[in-house]
Amino acid sequence: MAKRKRDYYVVLGVERSASEADIKRAFRELARQHHPDVNPQDGGEAFREINEAYAVLSDREQRARYDRWGHPDDGASGLGAVVDAAQEMIRDVLRRGRSKQKGRDLRYTLEVTFEEAAFGATKTIQVPGTDGKPRDVTVVVTAGTKDGTVKQFRGEGEAGKGGASAGDLNVIVRVAEHRMFRRDGLDVHSEHTIAFTQAALGAVLELPTLDGMVKM
Repeated sequence: MAKRKRDYYVVLGVERSASEADIKRAFRELARQHHPDVNPQDGGEAFREINEAYAVLSDREQRARYDRWGHPDDGASGLGAVVDAAQEMIRDVLRRGRSKQKGRDLRYTLEVTFEEAAFGATKTIQVPGTDGKPRDVTVVVTAGTKDGTVKQFRGEGEAGKGGASAGDLNVIVRVAEHRMFRRDGLDVHSEHTIAFTQAALGAVLELPTLDGMVKM
């Protein structure tokens, strides 16, 4: 049966929380004591063990791996390390879950003229970008758009945290009132005053419309 390796921290006589300087100082002292030229009794076994421990604990990546997994061939400490690693993985998942947060929805009010709502228009607005700088978003106002229409842009809102999805951008279209026309569904109305004789006898009137002056 293979000899079970000793804990590297025990080999160097330091705590698991020892600093790099503490580990180096302990190694130098032990290396002088157990160098084969000074202490040849064990055939250099202690010196090899000290060097092996120092090679691992003096390297940050190897030390972190050893702290988590222990010796690759150490069944007992390896099992404990696996349990510790599993617990750490669960904690990491929980931390990431708590840190993930969907970005907030952004709200923007777009004001358009009566004519733009009637005939349609393309507008460019600026909203906050993920880097803090404003970014352009193109909004297509279709012909016949009603006042209060909400246009939603998926994923164009505030950036999410921890890899979560971004929020949405909601653009509320506000149609300005017209001094001559009013809207009733898809119909446009206007009121005009005419003389009594025109109403009684009839007349051809030239009246304004959204398309210009027309006779009727």
